Amino acid sequence: MCELATASDAEALDQIVATTFGVSPRAGVAIRDAVAEFLRAKDLLLVLDNCEHLLDAVGAFAATLIQRCAGVRMLATSREGLGVDGEQVWPLRSLGVGPSTELFVERARAVKPDFVLESGSAAAVAEICGRLDGMPLAIELAAARVVSMSPLEIAQRLDERFRLLTGGRRSAVERHHTLRATVDWSYSLLDDRDRLVFDRLGVFVGGFDSDAAVAVASGDGIEGWDVVDALADLVAKSLVVSEDTAGGTTRYEMLETLRHYARERLDDHVDADERRRRHAGHYATFAEEAGHSVLGPEELVWRARIRAELDNLRAAVTWSLDAHDDADAELGLRIVVGLAVQQGYDPALGIGQWALRALDRVGTTTPARRQVVRAAAAYGSALAGDFSRARDLVIEALHEGVPDDSPWPSYAAYTLAYVQVLTGEPERVLETVEGAI
Repeated sequence: MCELATASDAEALDQIVATTFGVSPRAGVAIRDAVAEFLRAKDLLLVLDNCEHLLDAVGAFAATLIQRCAGVRMLATSREGLGVDGEQVWPLRSLGVGPSTELFVERARAVKPDFVLESGSAAAVAEICGRLDGMPLAIELAAARVVSMSPLEIAQRLDERFRLLTGGRRSAVERHHTLRATVDWSYSLLDDRDRLVFDRLGVFVGGFDSDAAVAVASGDGIEGWDVVDALADLVAKSLVVSEDTAGGTTRYEMLETLRHYARERLDDHVDADERRRRHAGHYATFAEEAGHSVLGPEELVWRARIRAELDNLRAAVTWSLDAHDDADAELGLRIVVGLAVQQGYDPALGIGQWALRALDRVGTTTPARRQVVRAAAAYGSALAGDFSRARDLVIEALHEGVPDDSPWPSYAAYTLAYVQVLTGEPERVLETVEGAI
C-alpha cells in the first residue's frame, strides 16, 4: 500500500514506493529501475492511493511495472483513469441509502459508543446521507459531529456543510480533515478553462443537458465546443456525473455538495447575474417550445423533458421575478406563459404558484403575455379552492380582449369556464365556450 497524497513529482513517487518495499538506492541504478528489479519475481497486489495529482508520473510508473513485472497487479485510486495499456477503469458511484446509513452509524459509534439509531433519528440520518450524496468522506465527517449534536441538528445545518463538516481522524490525509479541503483539492487540479466552466455550471439546479450547458457556460472567451470538452473532462474527473436517458440523450448533474461549492465560486464572479440571465433565457426558450410540442405527437417525450427540467424552470422563474430589471423579469414571464396550459394536465408542476408570483411584474409585458399570466394565476387559484380570486383574475384577464399574437387565445375563456363549472354555474359554461369559439 503506497499513499501518494504527499508525493509532489515522479521522483517522490519512486521514493515512496522504494521506501515501502525497503529498496535501497544503488550506485548507477535509478530508483525506479531498482524497484522494478525487486518486484520482477514477486507475486503481489500493489495499491497506489490518491493518484489524481500525478497522473502522468503514475501512468509511466505503472507502464514500467506492466512491462517488467509479470506477477504484479496494481490497484490505483484516482479521480480519473491513468490512460495506460492494460488499465481497466471501475467507476465508484456514491453509496446507496442502506450502506450510507451503516457507515454513518459505524462512524458515529466510533466517537460516541452509546449511539443508537432510533426511529426518531433514522429519518434525519437518511436525510443527511441523501443530501451528502452518499459521499463516504462527507458522511464520516457528519457522523463525527454526533459527539455534540443530534442527527436532526446536523441535518438542519447541512446548508452550511463546508463549515459544519470539519474534523475527522488524525490519521487521515490532511485534505480529508474537512469537506472543503477535499473539494478544494479536486478543484485546484483543474485547468483554467475547466474551473471557469465548473463555476458557471453552479447555476443549474438538478440535471442539465449539453445544450443547456453550452447556453449558460459559453461566452467571454469560452466557445461552445470548449464547454462540451470541459464537460467531458469534468465527468472524467468525477466532478460531474453523466447518465444516458431513455430518449437517447445524455444528462449531466453535480452532486449537491459540489453544486454548493460551484455556486459559491460563481457568486464570486462579476458575471454571476449574467450566468443566471443566460440560464433563465435558455429555459424561457425551452418552455415556449415545450408548451406547444407537448400538445403534439411526441407528447410523452416532452412531458418527461418538462419533468426533468422542472427544478431549473422553477429556479429560473424565481430569479427572474426577483430581479430588478424588467427585461430579466420578462424571462420568467415567458416561462409561465409557455407552460401555462399544462396546469390542467399536470397540476403538480406548480405553474399556478409561479403565475401568482408573476402578477406584480405583468405591468411592463405585452398584452398577450399579461392575459395568459393572469389566466394562469386564476386557474391556479381555482385549483387551490380560492374561487373568488380566480373569478376576479380571469375577468381581469378577459377585460383587454384576446390579443392577436396570443400564444393561447382560448386559455382565459377556458379558465373562466372551468371556474364556472367548479362554482356550480353550468348554464354559464356553454355561453362562455361559444363566445370563445
